[in-house]
Amino acid sequence: MKQMNKPLTFILSLTFLFLFSGSVYGDDLKDAIDAFNRKDYKTVHRLLTPLAERGDASAQYNLGQMYRKGEGVPLNYKEAAKWYRLAAEQGDASAQFNLGKMYFKAQVPLNYKEAAKWYRLAADQGHGSAQNNLGWMYREGEGVPQDYVLAHMWFNLAASNSASNPLEGLTEKLNRNTVEKKMTPSQIEKAKEMARNWKPKTQKVRVRPLEELDSELEPAVVTDEELVKKIIIIMGCDLCHKIPGIDFAVGILGPALSLDQIKSSFNNPNYKGKAKDLREYIEESILNPSAYVVFNDLEGETYPNIHPSNHFGQMLSDKALNKIVDFLMK
Repeated sequence: MKQMNKPLTFILSLTFLFLFSGSVYGDDLKDAIDAFNRKDYKTVHRLLTPLAERGDASAQYNLGQMYRKGEGVPLNYKEAAKWYRLAAEQGDASAQFNLGKMYFKAQVPLNYKEAAKWYRLAADQGHGSAQNNLGWMYREGEGVPQDYVLAHMWFNLAASNSASNPLEGLTEKLNRNTVEKKMTPSQIEKAKEMARNWKPKTQKVRVRPLEELDSELEPAVVTDEELVKKIIIIMGCDLCHKIPGIDFAVGILGPALSLDQIKSSFNNPNYKGKAKDLREYIEESILNPSAYVVFNDLEGETYPNIHPSNHFGQMLSDKALNKIVDFLMK
């Protein structure tokens, strides 16, 4: 599964610096920023941990990032969610969004209601990605009652938030246009009016001790009990790929996952992976997306990739993986 890669390091550095710029722990945080910029993640972790334990929300959020990505520490979704939650309960919108995403993707026990709760808190503060994801949940009726008007409103707000980035804004606009096809003219006008009148909300802060969280956040994997549609949602495939048979999967950051496209990629002479047949190729592209990065004919370059090796392998059971492969081979 392929996503945009080129600006990642720069964006992460800016995010890290911005989140720490207002902290009271100046010297330690400056040292942490310097270590982060030279990719000395173990030093970053060592410096952030005592700050996070003393309640610094920025340190807590960034520890969550490190544990979720396995930077400087072993990848640990339970530990990531713990730190995200501590920052989220202090009103950190990015932490709220990431915690919601972990519930949504089953990186902690799958819980759409919890995902919607945290998405809403972030969306209420103006977090564009949270607004987009909350819109999706209202459109599909997952974790919240299905409501096309609210879905359209949140998609519209998310699109406005992404106005400075046309590529990101395109996804939100596609989502808005998809739900619009299911709405009456009066519903569309109501949704637009709600978006025009929307204002961000401030939140009350509640800080909780670490020990309260340990029993709440056991790790989870996607199993074959979920339908293919939900597995695709949890894995986030719909955000990057167009997938035949999944009407909401209209992503453009990666290649279309049609059988013809998959066959073409597998038979491409530039493919140097280890798969011996089409089924093995699909499995490889999920579990090791860097094995072969597909060429984008429209852009004249390969689709970029930011997924770490075996990222999806840590989330999918063998049966769930087989279910996805069976679906894509139809």
